[in-house]
Amino acid sequence: MMPKILGPLVVGLTLAAASPALAATVTVRVEGQSQVVAPTAVTTPATVVKDGTHACDGATALGALEAGTAGAWTGAWSSFGGVGTYTPEAILGESHPFGSGGYWAVYVNGLFQNVGACQIPVHDGDRVLWYASDDTFTPGSGGYDEPVVLSAPAIAPPARRSRSPSGTP
Repeated sequence: MMPKILGPLVVGLTLAAASPALAATVTVRVEGQSQVVAPTAVTTPATVVKDGTHACDGATALGALEAGTAGAWTGAWSSFGGVGTYTPEAILGESHPFGSGGYWAVYVNGLFQNVGACQIPVHDGDRVLWYASDDTFTPGSGGYDEPVVLSAPAIAPPARRSRSPSGTP
């Protein structure tokens, strides 16, 4: 009796593990030296296939970039940490390839991500920032700092007038 149940269970779990992650609704911002895309809410695609060959799961930082720029980025498929990924080199026409003194850094919810863009999962409500950053591995690079990530409530209560101990507003 057990083998009859175990077979379909194993097949079902294998298929579930191989399927792409569900789409996520995230906010994407791109901050370059000459281009800025204001925070934009997007739904990630199912997959990203930029070169016609290699597929990246869409519910990733790269899928967020694809949706947030309507595909207006270029980059090659490469290995990052032994895993295949796309490495954005130009976003909206602004180029910062590795080795040039700068690169496109990615932050999710204010945290720097140090893995390939196809390996950075995103979930509903995440904030994704693509930022033109200094390449600290290239001697003599410099010129722009890391982003200042600020947050504030979307709605604040009205101000209340208070009086100082002297009775003046």
